[in-house]
Amino acid sequence: MMDFSFLNLIGQPAMALDSNLKILGINGHAKKRFLDIARISIQENDNLTNKLHNSSFQEIYKVFIQCILKMNKEQIETINHQIFLTIDLSIQLHIKINKVENTFFYLITSSNITQQANRSTKLRIRYEEQLDVFRNLFDLAPIGLAIKDLEGGFFKVNQGLSHITGYTKEEIIHLPLNKIFPNSNNQREKDLISVLISQKEDNFKTEREILNVNGDKIIVQESLHIIRDELDQPFICIVSYQDITEERNLQKKLIESRQMEELGKLSGGIAHDFNNMLLPVTLCSDLALQEIEKLNLPLSNEILKFQNYFRKISTAALRAKILIQKLFQYSKTGIYELTPLKLEDEIKKIYHRLKFETPQHIKLILEINDKDLPILGEALGLEQIVENLVTNSFHALSYLPDGIVTIRIFEDFNDAILEIEDNGSGILEKELQNIFTPFYSGQKSSKGQGMGLIVVQTIVHKMNGKLKFYSNPGKGTIFQISFPKLLK
Repeated sequence: MMDFSFLNLIGQPAMALDSNLKILGINGHAKKRFLDIARISIQENDNLTNKLHNSSFQEIYKVFIQCILKMNKEQIETINHQIFLTIDLSIQLHIKINKVENTFFYLITSSNITQQANRSTKLRIRYEEQLDVFRNLFDLAPIGLAIKDLEGGFFKVNQGLSHITGYTKEEIIHLPLNKIFPNSNNQREKDLISVLISQKEDNFKTEREILNVNGDKIIVQESLHIIRDELDQPFICIVSYQDITEERNLQKKLIESRQMEELGKLSGGIAHDFNNMLLPVTLCSDLALQEIEKLNLPLSNEILKFQNYFRKISTAALRAKILIQKLFQYSKTGIYELTPLKLEDEIKKIYHRLKFETPQHIKLILEINDKDLPILGEALGLEQIVENLVTNSFHALSYLPDGIVTIRIFEDFNDAILEIEDNGSGILEKELQNIFTPFYSGQKSSKGQGMGLIVVQTIVHKMNGKLKFYSNPGKGTIFQISFPKLLK
């Protein structure tokens, strides 16, 4: 018969059982454990089933039986199992099948892992708390955040990205990437991440365009961070998206403002020199026409031809003079001397003068919907605004047989509104971004010099007004200027 006295050399509870769960050997540590916890005295040759049934060790007994069945079924020789009995006691069972002298028996040892289990529980609770904090920070962050897999697809996104795009979080995850990122797809994202990983670059920053749910373009700053595991292997990407559309638009406007300021200075200098050079051309052509008339020569074809040449020179010089005047107006950097004006009175004067310049196929209408609209303005500047906008409308209607241009004034809250509306062909979408660019003219007619709207914009700004326009291709255009109404 085998001697199991070696169990006494083990510094933790240990015992040996045969296949019928008869105790072949047990050490003092095990006897004390049974006695302390369940007040059970266990000796050699006792049957474990009889001793543990309906005792405090019943749960351990059930776990033990499950482990034995699993070892026999799966043909495994060793198994470890943790058992949490109470808050103050957790043990780990180690069961091993042994064979000595053709005798099979189960060697069972147990160790008290209460301290380790409590530490593990505290760590798990702390991890869950930190995870909750991370989830809250992730979802409530004021910028867009996303977790991507290494294939470039969205795994999780926050409310910030939903706010930027206008899509729900679920829609962002399932939508094709090119629906949100123009000219992008999963393969591009995957290739970018692969390059970063291969170059050991875990951070990447760029600016991208996003299309929101309404189709509007939004500029975002994208920062991609590759997260690695404890083996330094990449497994996910965290990406942040910050909406910088307003910042970029402000930068663009600042650059345009500086360019316009420089252009204004340059235009003023050119206009001054050009006006000096134009003076003898205008003077000589007019004098030549006068001298021909004084000669009282018969009106031969030669005489008529020369008169026609000089008239063309005079007409071209007159158009050049008008362009120079607009260059001067644009180049003015001083502040207009603003005085109280009645908008309706000034507009009536301008309307009656423009009536005589209106082409026969165009109807010019004046609508005064509200009276007593005092503003701070400059009469000549107001005249230039209306003249330029109405002239542009005349040009746009030059190909229509029944054109209508409406000058309209009315009150909107505390603003006096001036509108110039026509029923022309409207402004093409591709031309919208250029209409306030100096010397740009998108009109079919060759009459425009491309300075009218930039002059209007400059004067409106100096008169503390705001300029808007609405254009519907094929139906017409409305330019709307709002001036702060002068309070009595």
